[in-house]
Amino acid sequence: IRYANDAYCRITGYGLEELQAFDSYLAVLTPEARLRTDQTTLSIDEAGSSSAFGEAAVLTKDGQEVPVDWASSRVRFGRAELSIGVVRDATERKRTLSLVEAARDAAQAASLAKGEYLSRLSHELRTPLTVIMGYSDLLSAGELPTQERSHIDAIMRSAEHLLSLVNDVLDIARIEAGQETLVLTPIDAVLLCKEAVNMMASVAHRSGVSLTCDVDGVQCMVKGDRKRLLQVLLNLISNGVKYGGQSVEVSVRQADAGTARIFVSDTGRGLSKAEQVLLFQPFQRLGAERRGSEGTGLGLALSKALVEGMGGSIGLTSGRSGTTFWITLAADTPVSADGTGRPVAEQQARRTSSNGARRGLSVLHIEDNPMMTEFVESLCRAREGVHLQNAMLGRMGVELAQASKPDVIFLDVHLPDIDGTEVLRLLKADPLTRGIPVVILSADATSARVAQLIKLGASKYLTKPIRAQAFFDALDEVGARGGERDLTAPTPA
Repeated sequence: IRYANDAYCRITGYGLEELQAFDSYLAVLTPEARLRTDQTTLSIDEAGSSSAFGEAAVLTKDGQEVPVDWASSRVRFGRAELSIGVVRDATERKRTLSLVEAARDAAQAASLAKGEYLSRLSHELRTPLTVIMGYSDLLSAGELPTQERSHIDAIMRSAEHLLSLVNDVLDIARIEAGQETLVLTPIDAVLLCKEAVNMMASVAHRSGVSLTCDVDGVQCMVKGDRKRLLQVLLNLISNGVKYGGQSVEVSVRQADAGTARIFVSDTGRGLSKAEQVLLFQPFQRLGAERRGSEGTGLGLALSKALVEGMGGSIGLTSGRSGTTFWITLAADTPVSADGTGRPVAEQQARRTSSNGARRGLSVLHIEDNPMMTEFVESLCRAREGVHLQNAMLGRMGVELAQASKPDVIFLDVHLPDIDGTEVLRLLKADPLTRGIPVVILSADATSARVAQLIKLGASKYLTKPIRAQAFFDALDEVGARGGERDLTAPTPA
């Protein structure tokens, strides 16, 4: 060392004369840093370069380690070849980096904890609703006196309202926690609007509201998450029916610059500028709660978050003659309806159902909740020729599947011993059970979880609360694949 400035002396704790006594600048580094720096310098030499840089640790005169950033260049000074180096104390940078990494790790841990909490909360709320709504479905299918049928209808309306509230609260929480994953695909906007109007037709009729769909002659494809876009449309139509006067109209138009717009227009009283500013804020109902209207005030806030998550925008225009909400999304190249996903009503019309006539269909249900187990038992008893086995634990379910080889497996995700995801992995890894269709029955409605389990090999994913007809449809559709092995008798246990 020929020369060192005061800052370098302060970092190392040595005076200039003491530093000049060392045979190499590497002498002030820790043994590990010395080896690493020497190797870096050697690599630079072999590459024919004259400069190098890196990180190291200085061992100070009093034995303390100080992290440093360094850079050096070789220069000729007369006949001598010297190295000029710059060394900077990296203590503060390292401390800041450590704090940032700790904050990042804490945020990731919090996000994971939120995700697990939401998944568990969803499970705990939706599972009882499955039992309430499922048994109500079964009871309403039978012959009932007028008063009892009225009671069942009241139970169903209340359960559906509660489910709507649960869905909105959990959806908002998932989006805020970054747990909602949207899957963007080409969607036929015309078919989607027709489906939404069909689904809301009976509600509008009961409310005395004219609900129409103005899409004649229109061809319009958009890019979005089909399930979530339908949810947004249903929310806008529902609001129009509740607050929008005598009529609601849904329409679609191709817009400029590669975009398309869906409109939901009503003939209500209109909204003031002040009300429009508040409209998309969570829990903001603009006084509707004082008029006895049910709801949480989350629908429009959730709709805004979902549409923006699809890369689109949502807004409104309002005046004395009514209000028009619009959704703008990226337009997509038209493809056949089959490539975009058909409306539910169309799918159901095309599907052939055996109405319980399938013989000797063996079913394994892996579920730890006694109410859910009893409910599925009731559903299976309602179908002639369905033979059911139950497993309360994941490992027990895998063993039963290996031993009895059922035609179809219904699998819960939250199990006490091993997670349903692991059960699915074990089933698909075993040649004995790999070909058995597995239907997931789960309260976790996140797109990421659905995609994960479908990718692992699940044949179908039903989100709780599970309606009786949805269960039977899955049994007909998926059970046919597994039941082709032997439809005349149950597989012996």
